[in-house]
Amino acid sequence: MPDIAGFHRRGGFVPVLWSAREGRLLLELPADAPRMLHLTRISHGLGEFPLERGQLSRPTLVRFERRGARLAMIAENLAWRASEPDTAEAVRQSFPESALALFDIVDTDATRTVVDATAFLLSDMAGIGGHLTRLGHVGYAHDPKRSFILEERSGAFETSTQIETRLTFTKPDAPPHSVWNSYGAREGMAALAPDPRAVTVGVRHAFIRLPDAGFEPRHADPRAGYCCSVIHDDFSVPPGDDPTQRLMIRHRLQRVDPSAVSGPVVAPITYYVDRGFPEPIRSAVLEGARWWADAFAAAGFEDAFRVELLPEGADPMDLRYNTITFAGRATRAFAWGGTVVDPRTGEIIKGEVTLTALRDRHFMMMAEALAAGLPPDERRAAAEAAMLGFVRLLAAHELGHTLGLDHNHAAVKHTSVMDYAAPLVECGDDGCIDLAAPYRSGIGSWDKVAIAYGYRQFPPGTEPADQRRSLDRIIADATADGHLFLGNDDSAPLSSAHPVANYWTRGSDPAAELDRMLGVRRAALAKLDPGVLADGEPVARLEDYLTPLYRLHLRYVAAASKSIGGLHYSHAVAGDGLPPPTPVDGSHTRAALAAILRTLAPAELMVPEALLGQLGPRPLEYPRPFDALPNRTGPTFDPLAAAASAVSTTLAALLEPHRLNRVVEYALRDCSQLSLDELLAALIDATWDAGPASGLALGIALTVDQGTLDALVATLVSPVSGSIVRGTIWAALLDLRRTAAAELADGTAGARRASRLMAVATIDALERQPPWLPFQPPGPSRPFPGP
Repeated sequence: MPDIAGFHRRGGFVPVLWSAREGRLLLELPADAPRMLHLTRISHGLGEFPLERGQLSRPTLVRFERRGARLAMIAENLAWRASEPDTAEAVRQSFPESALALFDIVDTDATRTVVDATAFLLSDMAGIGGHLTRLGHVGYAHDPKRSFILEERSGAFETSTQIETRLTFTKPDAPPHSVWNSYGAREGMAALAPDPRAVTVGVRHAFIRLPDAGFEPRHADPRAGYCCSVIHDDFSVPPGDDPTQRLMIRHRLQRVDPSAVSGPVVAPITYYVDRGFPEPIRSAVLEGARWWADAFAAAGFEDAFRVELLPEGADPMDLRYNTITFAGRATRAFAWGGTVVDPRTGEIIKGEVTLTALRDRHFMMMAEALAAGLPPDERRAAAEAAMLGFVRLLAAHELGHTLGLDHNHAAVKHTSVMDYAAPLVECGDDGCIDLAAPYRSGIGSWDKVAIAYGYRQFPPGTEPADQRRSLDRIIADATADGHLFLGNDDSAPLSSAHPVANYWTRGSDPAAELDRMLGVRRAALAKLDPGVLADGEPVARLEDYLTPLYRLHLRYVAAASKSIGGLHYSHAVAGDGLPPPTPVDGSHTRAALAAILRTLAPAELMVPEALLGQLGPRPLEYPRPFDALPNRTGPTFDPLAAAASAVSTTLAALLEPHRLNRVVEYALRDCSQLSLDELLAALIDATWDAGPASGLALGIALTVDQGTLDALVATLVSPVSGSIVRGTIWAALLDLRRTAAAELADGTAGARRASRLMAVATIDALERQPPWLPFQPPGPSRPFPGP
């Protein structure tokens, strides 16, 4: 055996032995090494999702087996299980396991086995190479010779061993770091790394002791608002029962007196805020995260939830701490809440929130744009107060995920921090936008319901049936009070069906809210001018403030569109007595359609002339941001492309094929419902058949017409569209062709003539090769048709 006398040993859960001279790390495992969890995470990021500081993998349950002169680390398959021993072994042999590593044994005796883990630790176990390719950074290869272990950031603790590495990925032919675009901005990997030919990121491996016994798994309920369940198939359940089991993820929380209905806890759930947050963001994060203490107190747990500043010198990625971590980023991105979960039971071992930089600054810019009519000092103060309100809510929201909670996008009557809440802004009589209280403060009533359900503790000996009845009572009482849980799949902006489950909107009447937000948008655009810019800032940056205002109504359009072909429903379970699904009433559907069509009027889509005249080309080193309004005019602002993008988004929601299939179905079942013929007639009346326009308004009107034609064709050719939807749209397109041909026959000229010629040609081409027939390639017997 090689001499390990020169290795420095650190004790802990899995002791490590380190040789600085050789750059090698050894693991010291007991002879009967226990099963444990292994995971990898990004500790030193790329600045792009998902390779951002703090990103976690899901933990894997591993065991160790000696195989000759090597020790195998085997990942067990927990997706398929059985509680009876004989059945469990048969199931284990029915599905694959994964050999994650074969370690060379360096030393062994009766009590321990020392293995060389260096090669394993420096391999790409985190899949960074694949992520780079998916991000568009193609051609990077892992270079083990330029990868290394950071001994000073590795350690063995009582419940975990964590080993920090730096992995380098190389692309020798990558352009050097001096690549810039015409506006002076670095592009691609050059925008992220000092030298794009060698990219070094940090990966941390963690070996984690399994939690002690005593945690009682709880089965998930689709009405309760929890997500990321531990899902597995159990071959031991009785015939007739669902073999797919779903265990909620939640922290271990127990009262000192387990038989009491309320009282102090054995160990509070404590979160620590990363010192890397700048002020005043750090204080806002602390305040928002602490809101959850009220939810636990309402559930009968005294002093059960705390949020503190991370101790000096502590590492926020240390698994001993639940944390709220700061991550810098090259571009604006979403935040997230992740967990390290015991895959056997659903117990949360560590909760970790990651809040990315730049979201606060983007919100600040949007708030300043909304408050453009106020004096500079007052505007800045109002915008900062609104931004900090957003940060508090964001911290509470992401922390909720680390408690096990999913989004609730139906928390309209009773608010929830787990919704995507839009700021409450109103337009005053003076045309100025009121930002006095854009966000609520404190936890929502739904959040208290969800914590009561997930964390309720039962006295020892309580029968499972009694537990079930008690939990059902929580849901029943909440339902009687008007609560409803609908998550992400229920709220997708395009294809989902429930009218009140929406992102970034307010109010229970989507049509009325859309009209209200159009008024806010109109007033804000009228007030926007270079006064929102700091002294010395290029006036061309006014476009950055315009962008969020111009798109301000689009989330509300998506929400209103879900009343069309919409369905009221809940995730009922057998025996709970909840009402069956019911289509949205025809009157509400028609009101939503009318509100959506109002957003297509040229007057709503035009940028005010006074503002448009201020938008000049951008100076060197001030590139357009990644989410800028589209542009087809080169260096100048393009009002027609901006309108086209808004129209495209609106009509994609209105004419979404799943939605139109439902419109057809509901109208066939109930003649009072909006029919597809009625919908298309209203759309054509609001666009192609609208009154005459001139100047830039004519350009906007023709842009709307073209967008309508494009959207109809896209729905026509979609494989999702049913035959009735296709037939009805085809009839509408033939009517459009007759309308366009009649205008051409009347001698229309200029831009309108060009638009109508294009429409006739498009529909003629569709008629020559109907999209619902298989494509026939041209040949001697079937040449391409002539013009």
